[in-house]
Amino acid sequence: IEFRDASIHGSCVAVEGGDWLIDRCEVRACGKFSKCVWAYGGKFVFDDTHRGQGQVVDEYEGPQCTVCNSSLGGLSSTDEELRCSWGVMSWQRARCLVKDSNVGDCEFMGVSAMHASAMCVEGSTVRGCIVGGFMVDDEAQLNITGCTVIDNGCAYVAGRDADGSSLHSKSNVLHGRLWYHHWGGQLVEAQSEAEDHDDWPLFLGTWTDRGRIPDLDAEDHKRYVRRIRTNTWSKKPVALFRKDREALGLPPLRKTRQRSVGRPGVLTVEGDTHVGGPQAKAVVGIGIRLGQTE
Repeated sequence: IEFRDASIHGSCVAVEGGDWLIDRCEVRACGKFSKCVWAYGGKFVFDDTHRGQGQVVDEYEGPQCTVCNSSLGGLSSTDEELRCSWGVMSWQRARCLVKDSNVGDCEFMGVSAMHASAMCVEGSTVRGCIVGGFMVDDEAQLNITGCTVIDNGCAYVAGRDADGSSLHSKSNVLHGRLWYHHWGGQLVEAQSEAEDHDDWPLFLGTWTDRGRIPDLDAEDHKRYVRRIRTNTWSKKPVALFRKDREALGLPPLRKTRQRSVGRPGVLTVEGDTHVGGPQAKAVVGIGIRLGQTE
């Protein structure tokens, strides 16, 4: 199976729901932001009215995708334009198993788990990825067992919002650099993201996945706040926008926020072998500076 397109978010196999099995296949892709296999589609449905207080009223499981005995990656290991961006990517509560397969020749990462998804990789080889072999971010779970990671920019990448994510590495053979960032778990002050919707008009009721839910009591000014949920895969509470906080007499948000650089919130390592560099001396948690892995 081949996918040749420079369009954004192009994928060779897009798994949006149900159970999928990719067995004994060769899946190739190239182009900007291309993926060989992209699993996504799960979500929570929230009641974000003032009375609802963001409670979950319905939920949809993401797809279950199994890739085994297969080869995935770009169309060329030497021509950058023929590389894919990611080999296997899971989003939005998807559940993926990659077993006894080869993933490689990717512009970014070979295997990525994001958006509260769960990814298990067993007995596979990830090679030739420019940024890194594996990435975890956005409340995802990544379990790696018995894999060989070689000729990549690094073995592991933790995204900007990996504090709520977990990575479990067991009995893997890791070649070269272990982590994308030098310092593990270092807390830094980062600029808060701009509020893109701060000029949106106030309205009575709240938009949700089920449409606009009107509120009954028009005298309650608290019901007029914007509660625009930017994603539906996370149970994190919705923040109020700046103008709404001012109208309600609440203190302004901090201009910066603390985030961890370079490590997921939960990291466990058991029986890994590091080839071509110093062995990691300890598992690193949030808030601990690491200077022994590079």
